[in-house]
Amino acid sequence: MFQPFVACYASLTFHSGSHWPTHKPICQPFSVRNTVTLIPYYSEARNGFVQPLAKFSRDLLSIPTPDTPESHHRFAHTPKNLSADSPKSIVIKVQVAFDALSNLRNVRPSGDILVYTKKRDFVCTIRRVDRPEEYDRISQVVRTKGVGGAKAYFAAELRGKTALIVKVSEVLAEQPF
Repeated sequence: MFQPFVACYASLTFHSGSHWPTHKPICQPFSVRNTVTLIPYYSEARNGFVQPLAKFSRDLLSIPTPDTPESHHRFAHTPKNLSADSPKSIVIKVQVAFDALSNLRNVRPSGDILVYTKKRDFVCTIRRVDRPEEYDRISQVVRTKGVGGAKAYFAAELRGKTALIVKVSEVLAEQPF
């Protein structure tokens, strides 16, 4: 089992901001206790695309909106020059599986979780079958502490194409993506 061993704190730009003095006493490095190590799954599916819910809703209501960039429709993508020896620190959006057209909240508790960055230079899904305990832990955090129980933002570290370490102890504020 892969265990994280990195000491990663809040970003350097965050350190220079006015919030840092308040955050510093409670800032914790990535550790086995406060992270989950997930296995990204890169779907080969070509029979559809990922579409932002806001655009879908506006289209449904015939509200004109600008086209969404092609990069926002990807099922899977990894950053260039990625290696396990040189981990990449990222902020990710994690969306649990739910049926947007249903009145029931989060009706698909074991469906794939969608994970991506703001620029969509990293897009993958997390399958429960690959690491059930870690899947359940991050899913529970998103459902209890995330926006509407459907999405949450986290600091993470991508180690090659096969390991995504997510700091689940701290849900970040809602991001503009």
